[in-house]
Amino acid sequence: MAKSAKPVIINDPIHGSIAFSGADTDQLLLALIATPELQRLRRIKQLGFASLVYPAAEHSRFPHSLGAMEIARRMLAAIRKNGGEVNERQERIITVATLLHDIGHGPFSHAFEPVLDPSGGLRHEQWSAAICEGPNTEVAKILSEVDSDFPRVVANAIHGAEPSVGPLGYVVSSQLDADRCDFLLRDAHAAGVSYGQFDINWLIRHIAPHPTDDDKLMVKRKARHALEAYLYARHHMYHTVYFHKTARAAEKMLEAVFRRANELAITGDLATDSLPVLLARRLTDAAIDRRTMYPEYLALDDALIITILMDWCANASDNVLRDLCRRLLNRDLFKCYEPPKDAETSMLFDRHAALRNAADKRGLPADYYVLTDEGSAVGYATGVYLGDPEEPTSIFVEQLDPGARPAEAAEDMPGIRALKEQTHFRRWYFPEELREAVEASAGGAHVRS
Repeated sequence: MAKSAKPVIINDPIHGSIAFSGADTDQLLLALIATPELQRLRRIKQLGFASLVYPAAEHSRFPHSLGAMEIARRMLAAIRKNGGEVNERQERIITVATLLHDIGHGPFSHAFEPVLDPSGGLRHEQWSAAICEGPNTEVAKILSEVDSDFPRVVANAIHGAEPSVGPLGYVVSSQLDADRCDFLLRDAHAAGVSYGQFDINWLIRHIAPHPTDDDKLMVKRKARHALEAYLYARHHMYHTVYFHKTARAAEKMLEAVFRRANELAITGDLATDSLPVLLARRLTDAAIDRRTMYPEYLALDDALIITILMDWCANASDNVLRDLCRRLLNRDLFKCYEPPKDAETSMLFDRHAALRNAADKRGLPADYYVLTDEGSAVGYATGVYLGDPEEPTSIFVEQLDPGARPAEAAEDMPGIRALKEQTHFRRWYFPEELREAVEASAGGAHVRS
């Protein structure tokens, strides 16, 4: 592995200077940063279609990966300072896994996962692990230079299932991990909202080993309010940015575009040389090892998808495909209606059927012009398990009594306890032409623009 003769410093708007020395682990990180697989993240938007709502949210997955790595390094330093044991190999595993945790994201980040796998079974973490293990990626080659088993170890750590790192694995994947800490601050900064702000430095400084359970970490009592602010920041960011109705409408429209394209390709009405369509069809073949598909997958980025949409918008013979692409490219996005949360099932069925009928009567096939979206989020969960099914990801807080066991965060703080309630939404998206039909079927209910 080539080593830099000089230290490298990267300026970051969130964390300031991210420095790399001549130490072996830092040089390993620099070598990984230079790989085509990680550089590809410069061409993947961090927030997908959120920039259609928050115009400045154009940042990519690349700086987030660097930022998460930097937070992981600071967390490990704090754990060590607070009496925890962190050996050189564990530090290397954790920092590398955090740097590479998002390397498997597809175009427009989370928005593209259901395009390739509508069942929801194939997530970006699986692609990240596959890229780490190769067989012939540049990332896998560099990891193998550490030792032959290192690619597998890093892939396990990304999944939160690497036993050799013990409780340090929570730095990579947990309810208080480096990934979440960075994306909340970075996304809030880019979107221009204050919801995602919290005292990251104070919180990190007080992460410590659990005094009685060697397989857990805790937050010192001095940082309990910083922890609460962090969890509320996550709660508010999901409801105001990540689940924003307009961005979600664009995501559902993208799914509809490629669903239509795939169906046209099957019937022979669309050329099948479009890489996303080919990849989506190959993913349905259970006989194919997905780890062998990384060359095609790594060719996907935002620019390619936009180019494909522009081509279909201009040249597709199918009116539906051409129209959906036009709407998405020109931000002529579908409108949103949220049925009442207490609505009876029969009423929902009738209203949805009426909306579909109205679409079909206007020559807008309901399968593509009436889109359903459901989602849920919980601000803080207990009983969530990571990797080994015996390892809960609950956050523990130090108690005032030196002899008392650290308490689970929701038990210690009523404000955190309130975040345990899951919130759920159901939305229907449709073009402006159907607004009157929706409002009529919903008894005059307001359609959200």
